[in-house]
Amino acid sequence: AGPPRRCRWLCGLAPKPQPPVSTVAAALPRSQIRVVMELAWAAERAGRKIFHLEVGQPDLAAPQDAVAAAKHALDDPASWRYCPNLGELATRRRAAEFVQQRTGCPTAAEDMMVGIGVSGCLSVVMSALLDVGDEILVPDPIWPNIDMTPRLLGARPIAYRTPATRGFMPDPGEIEALITPRTKAVYICTPCNPTGKVMPRDMMEELVRLCVDRNVFLISDEIYGEIIFDPALQQSSCLSAMTSCDASEHVIWLGGVSKALAMTGFRVGFVRA
Repeated sequence: AGPPRRCRWLCGLAPKPQPPVSTVAAALPRSQIRVVMELAWAAERAGRKIFHLEVGQPDLAAPQDAVAAAKHALDDPASWRYCPNLGELATRRRAAEFVQQRTGCPTAAEDMMVGIGVSGCLSVVMSALLDVGDEILVPDPIWPNIDMTPRLLGARPIAYRTPATRGFMPDPGEIEALITPRTKAVYICTPCNPTGKVMPRDMMEELVRLCVDRNVFLISDEIYGEIIFDPALQQSSCLSAMTSCDASEHVIWLGGVSKALAMTGFRVGFVRA
């Protein structure tokens, strides 16, 4: 039968057993978006022409002034050092100006955080809100990370339906029925990834009122907020949950530069809370 297993790996005859990893993380499925991306990149390396539909990568060039500013920043010793946890004050000021201009809701630098893309910002927000056993209501269908992040924290994502038969829109009454004493937040994405639907003003206002009445947070992911093709909606501030300024204590706004400015690799996201 040979020497015992421990003796075998001590003698180099067998691989050393790997320490156990998180059972929660191990149970999560890999994002199929990333699986398809890896296959697409491999096909491109093999010389095939690929049209990428698996990930939200705009087919535009990043603004050249932003690229030039990034190059310039690399030569500034201040860029090599630690920055404040909430992000550089100058960046937060500009982000606050953007939020206020877009939503009409008074916003100061003290209300803003700069993070590693909206996905990184969302991880910070969920980590700050969710305890083990808490619940967060999320739409179905939705970008996979929205479902996985609360699971990593020991919380439960509870799906509310946005079926095609309803124009991929939620039913506020259904959302209210799903709220329990363990519910900490309701997550929305408008324009929505992956359906592309823009939430109308009346529904947005109803969801804001619902979250205020039930004392839960509304996390409004608006990273696609500047990519609107309907001329009637392009100039409308109703696209943001932040337009209800009286409810701003209950609304957590997420945005950034990745989509509208085609700067996904820069990993710059904003939180307004």
